[in-house]
Amino acid sequence: MSNDFGKSVFQSIQFANENNLLYQAGCPSSLIPTDNFKKMSLKANSYRELYDCAICYQDFNLMLFDKSFFQFSEMAKEQEVRLAYFPNPYSFSESLAHRQAANEMLERSEISLDEFEQIISEETFSCDIPIIRYDLSQKQYCEMRHPTAHFHIGFFSENRWPSRRVMTPMSFFLKVLRLYYSGLWDEIDQKQGNCLDELYRTEIAKCPLVTEDYFSKTEAQRFFFT
Repeated sequence: MSNDFGKSVFQSIQFANENNLLYQAGCPSSLIPTDNFKKMSLKANSYRELYDCAICYQDFNLMLFDKSFFQFSEMAKEQEVRLAYFPNPYSFSESLAHRQAANEMLERSEISLDEFEQIISEETFSCDIPIIRYDLSQKQYCEMRHPTAHFHIGFFSENRWPSRRVMTPMSFFLKVLRLYYSGLWDEIDQKQGNCLDELYRTEIAKCPLVTEDYFSKTEAQRFFFT
C-alpha cells in the first residue's frame, strides 16, 4: 500500500468522524478482505448475504451512521485498486414493517388518517441506492471488454462503466456523499463556509488520468466517466 492511499483512507474516516457521520471505524489503511468475504462475494445469491458477511467479519474501513459502509483496497499503487460503497439493505424491509404496523393501527382506529399519512411521509427509503464499486486493474485490461478503470453500479458484476480517473478513497467517499446524502452534504457545506464542493474538486484534481497504454484512443471515442 502506498502512503498516499493510506492517508486518503484515514482522511475519509477523519472527515466522517468530524462531521458526525461515523458509526464505526474499521481498518485505517488498505483493507485486506477476509477469506470468508471473498468466498461469499463469489457465491452470494443476494446482496443482503454479502452485506451480512462483511458486517460479521468487520470487512470495512468505515461505517456510516445508517450502517452503510465503505471498503478501500490498494494492491499496487495506481495499478490495482478497489473502492466500494455498500448501502444498508435492511432499511427498506424495516420501513415495510413500520408501514404495516401503521396500517393496522389505522384499521383499529388507534390513529387518524392524517396521523397515518404523517407517519408514512416521515419514512426513509434506501432500497433504490445501489452498491457502487470502482475497480482499477491494469492486469485485467482488455480494450473491448474490460476497461482498466471502471464502475460497477448495482449487484450485477458484469456491468462496467468506464472511467479515466485513478480515484482516491477520499474522492470516492465524497462522491458517494454528494450523490446519496445530499441533505447532509448541504448541511455540512453551510457549516464549513460553502467550501465542501471546493474540497471535492481539489480531491478530484489529485486523481491522475489512466495512461494511454491502458486507455486507448478508441475508448476515448466511447462514453466514459472523466
